[in-house]
Amino acid sequence: MWVAGGSRLVGSDGVEYHRVGPLEREEVERLLTLGELDAVHVECGAGITEWVQAADARRLWLDIERDFCDVEGWRPPPGAPGTLPYEAHLRRSADGHHVIVFSNE
Repeated sequence: MWVAGGSRLVGSDGVEYHRVGPLEREEVERLLTLGELDAVHVECGAGITEWVQAADARRLWLDIERDFCDVEGWRPPPGAPGTLPYEAHLRRSADGHHVIVFSNE
């Protein structure tokens, strides 16, 4: 479940993940090299479109990194007015499990 504005992230197992803080590109790359964190793709207006295990987290990153918020001169794709670039945030569950969330809302 994803609530508009990113206020709540709940996994399919019912575990809620709370926002720790934003991540810059370098931090995303470093965390992905550890191979330990799941990644979540949240598409503006569509909620969670993909939640992948650590083994697929780099693939998910490579799918969206060209639209990351630090890309100079970034523009929304044609026919998608109002689209925002992606941001990354680290979230943590009460049991200490972390996920990286990529969202463009």
